[in-house]
Amino acid sequence: MMRTTGLHFTVLAAAMALSLPVLAAEVRSPPAASPKRQDSQQLMKDDVLKHIDDKIRILQEAKTCVRAAKDMKDMSDCHAQERRKSKALREQARANVLGQKAKRGDAPASAPASAPAPGAK
Repeated sequence: MMRTTGLHFTVLAAAMALSLPVLAAEVRSPPAASPKRQDSQQLMKDDVLKHIDDKIRILQEAKTCVRAAKDMKDMSDCHAQERRKSKALREQARANVLGQKAKRGDAPASAPASAPAPGAK
């Protein structure tokens, strides 16, 4: 009797563990055909396209700067300017993502400043 109870409990626990992610997914996102989800997808597409356009703009400015450079110092300044603008763009994109998550309730509104990459000094 004790052995069957343990087996039933194990099967029940496994079934619950497997069903929770499915139930959570159903609660979190609206159905695929809903207008709210389509609006959300369109907003995400618009944000991604704007980000790509901003990256292209930064690279085109860097290209123009390098073409106009007269010496290595000028080229170094172009590189520094491009890196500074790219970093600002990444930080802005990260802030937008965190803002969206906070709006949905997925994460706290304030997140720690960007941590250095693994292995960076």
